[in-house]
Amino acid sequence: MLFPDCENIALEFDDLSEIIVKIDAIFQEVGDKGVFDTDNISKTLNVPNRVIEDILQLLVDRGLLQTEKYIICPNPYCESLNDYIEYKNAVDDGDEFECSQCGNIIRTAKEVIRYRIVSSKLPDVLVDVNYIDDDEIRGLPERLYIDDIDNFEKVKNIDCAAVACFLTNNRFLNKSEEEVQVGIEGILSEPMHQKDWAGELDDLYTSNIRIKDKRVSVAFALKGNGLKVKDDVLQIKDCGKNGDQILRLCRSPAQIFFIQYVGNISENVISDIEGKVKLLRMQGKPVFYCILNGQDTARLLHAYGKL
Repeated sequence: MLFPDCENIALEFDDLSEIIVKIDAIFQEVGDKGVFDTDNISKTLNVPNRVIEDILQLLVDRGLLQTEKYIICPNPYCESLNDYIEYKNAVDDGDEFECSQCGNIIRTAKEVIRYRIVSSKLPDVLVDVNYIDDDEIRGLPERLYIDDIDNFEKVKNIDCAAVACFLTNNRFLNKSEEEVQVGIEGILSEPMHQKDWAGELDDLYTSNIRIKDKRVSVAFALKGNGLKVKDDVLQIKDCGKNGDQILRLCRSPAQIFFIQYVGNISENVISDIEGKVKLLRMQGKPVFYCILNGQDTARLLHAYGKL
């Protein structure tokens, strides 16, 4: 295990050791880029919520985790976490409190407790992303296309007509998320295959991508034919159980955020990721986004013999 505190508790409580090994793996994936929800971990591991709560409390007592209090935005299309202290101060002062993500005025909200890894306990392998930031990179537009990625150079030779035979209604590629992920991993020579779990920030994370011959870290949100959406068009509500996958994606330690779906991707989804990228760029982070719809997914996989 990566975290000594998890290993020590596993040794002390032999009946919990298998569960703690899995929790340690979740901690490794998320690092300090997100907070942990007992309900999500419970559902992911198929372990009673109370057992997860007891384990996380043990890790709080050992100093690995800290608890944080939040309120959840009541907007069903947002449901993002907002700082409880800021909310309470605004309410006490008689001021309106806006959701930090959607701008919705929050008057009453559900309070929740989340857990975060204490930064001083993070191993060196989980440190923050090292952004590549020079004139050539900074001069790129915030939206990139697969044709702009060095690793995907062969896609330039595949036009839209070349993949029409793989698409239903000229837009839907009948491939599962797993097939798409394995295909992209093969193109990038990415050795680690990331399995789905409810609290993940991304579906595929790799530093094997190059733009302008410079290596960068990237995160993918992947959607395959198992997702049933209206008219094969991905909407924000289809992005994660609570429609919060794009928010979680942008918390990944990455410089490029990819949203991929085997059908069409709505303008609302594109506008959402664009807004989040603009906000990060305003904070001085030279980040980008890239959209892969069914047609571009087919072009990419076909270019490298993955169809």
